[in-house]
Amino acid sequence: MKVRAIRRLLGFCLFLAVTAVSLEVGARLFFARSAGPRALLYGTPWHRNVTLPSLPRQDMQVHDDARQGYTKYFPREVKWGVDDRGRFPIRINNHGFRGPDFSTEKPPDVLRVLTLGASSTFGFGNRDDETYPHLLEEILNRRAAGTARFEVINFAIPHATTTEIVSMFRAEGVELRPDFVTLYEGVNDAKAAFMGTAYGGLWGVLGRRLMLVELVNQLRPSLGGLPADAWSDQVAAGASERFLANAAALRDDCRRAGAHLIVASQQAKSELVEREQMRGLRYEDEVKLVQESLRPGAEGSEWRTLVRGTDDPNDPRTPQLVRRLVEAHFGGIFLVHARIMRDLREWAAANSVDFVDVIQILDPDRDHLTSWVHLDREANQRVAEALAARILTLPEAASRGVDP
Repeated sequence: MKVRAIRRLLGFCLFLAVTAVSLEVGARLFFARSAGPRALLYGTPWHRNVTLPSLPRQDMQVHDDARQGYTKYFPREVKWGVDDRGRFPIRINNHGFRGPDFSTEKPPDVLRVLTLGASSTFGFGNRDDETYPHLLEEILNRRAAGTARFEVINFAIPHATTTEIVSMFRAEGVELRPDFVTLYEGVNDAKAAFMGTAYGGLWGVLGRRLMLVELVNQLRPSLGGLPADAWSDQVAAGASERFLANAAALRDDCRRAGAHLIVASQQAKSELVEREQMRGLRYEDEVKLVQESLRPGAEGSEWRTLVRGTDDPNDPRTPQLVRRLVEAHFGGIFLVHARIMRDLREWAAANSVDFVDVIQILDPDRDHLTSWVHLDREANQRVAEALAARILTLPEAASRGVDP
């Protein structure tokens, strides 16, 4: 009896396997007629026929000194950046951060500031003397006029989320005995939540290998080939909750370390609007624009299979599909970011945490955003001035005789 039951089970499993393989082959044959023969190779390295170049070791995006819960640069690594003026060197100091060398032990006559964040604090596209931490130190020391000496440490690593930032601060920041700590981040937390929903999970992994699973995934509402729930209220709320939990942990760590925390909202954009048209378009206005653009039914959705299978520049569908994919990607992240920034503003007020509204400060001139989140020198100057103005009003600065 048991043998018969096992045979039936094995027969049923074989039937399911044959059916699944047949459906998978059928799906590939069907889409090969519309998307091209490469659809037959879906889920393999040859499907897209695209080889992404690896970044050179000296590129500033490469930081692979792996620590507990974060990565950073190796001390005094040679790094280079590129802007519209050409290639330029980036100074990595004796601690593996950007900027001049500093000692772990704080000199007795120094007020030390740690600027926490990611690439927009590190200064993507900025030369060493154009980042807002560098400008902040200049402004503070100029206004202090010799009554105190400020040392600003650029304590930011590109791509970091607040989870990694908190880990880095606990591992290396607390021992530096900062007097002030600033936090300027948000978009990486938004991106992590978005990417986890759009591409993560078991079904996401299987969908990148098996076309049949991908087609089942497409039963979810999608836009530009991305699942619309990747920027849903639930995803945004979860991202905001994690962000604020890390902000609260950082606040508590700062209090125990005797440091004064200042959090700032982060200016960003969706990439749906060209840079030349950004002036006068405020952050909240762009939120509404993106919500309208990405609402269900705004445009007919395309199978993600077609998006992933169509990279032939001669195929007339390619520009439209790629553009819509970019809009959904950056637009979705932007909507999650907007929720985080709104909640951060409310959290800071409710918890009596000092807050600098960089979104509001840069809103009239958002054309100073050089990418979705990075700033040019003029915008960095404004961020530095706003942070300096707040720092100089605090008791820790006043006790040194600094006149705000």
